[in-house]
Amino acid sequence: MSIDISNPIKLIKDFGEAITSPKLSVIIVTWNRENELIKCLNGLEHQVEKQFEITIVDNGNSNLFNFEDRSLKYIQLIRNFRPSLARNAGLQFARARIVAFLDDDAIPDHMWVDKIIAAFKNNKIIALRGKIISKNAKNFYNLMATHYDLGKAIIPTYIDIEGNCAFDKDKLLKVNGFNPQVFSSEGLELTYRLIGNKNIYLSIYDPSVVIYHDFCDSFFHFLSKYIRYGKNSKILERKNPKLSEFEKKYLDLRLIKDDIDLNLLLRLKLQFLKKISVLASILGAFISKYLNFN
Repeated sequence: MSIDISNPIKLIKDFGEAITSPKLSVIIVTWNRENELIKCLNGLEHQVEKQFEITIVDNGNSNLFNFEDRSLKYIQLIRNFRPSLARNAGLQFARARIVAFLDDDAIPDHMWVDKIIAAFKNNKIIALRGKIISKNAKNFYNLMATHYDLGKAIIPTYIDIEGNCAFDKDKLLKVNGFNPQVFSSEGLELTYRLIGNKNIYLSIYDPSVVIYHDFCDSFFHFLSKYIRYGKNSKILERKNPKLSEFEKKYLDLRLIKDDIDLNLLLRLKLQFLKKISVLASILGAFISKYLNFN
């Protein structure tokens, strides 16, 4: 499906005073999550580092948000173009050398901005992804998000958490940002275009860059995630056969622990979800191959 990206912006409005010489540009794409967005912005208000700017990209909501009591740039798109194009819309207005992307239903740790800035200062990198801690420990589906926490050490990895990632802005602009045609695995595809056969340590996982976020909130949400993943993985594989080899190069360096202490019933439920996720991914790949998705 082609997406018209010639003129996606409907409205641009600045609230409050612009930050002078921001050290970080934070871009939040939102769609029909007003309550969650307010909590996200409240988390940004309590950051230790204050020299950062915020851009909200409203991905086609029908109602305008009012941010009179905040300092940020508000961009409303004419309709929902999906996350990648919306992120790129915000990227065009970023003034800092480093740009970070944050999910609208995430809450950043109070050191989130500071740790991103420090990571780029202390490491020769052009991209990073952080660590995610579940907001709701009782949400069983969060156990499926084994990629949220990759351990306590900084390791090279591709970007597979688009809602907690950051980039060298100039390098990101040079490759034209996120691919608007990709929804799921868009961070992997972007990392490949940024890194290619270069030093794999140009893209890292930094466990000190923390946000609080839930993986999914229902069985339908869980199922749709894996169907979408399977479909888009197959599309990307057809378009770029080298992508899976690139991904494996990073996966070989990961140490993902799966030693959660669960009772027998929860362990059986988790095994059931893992099997369902595999079937859902296969279904997504089937949809991509036989129903003319490209």
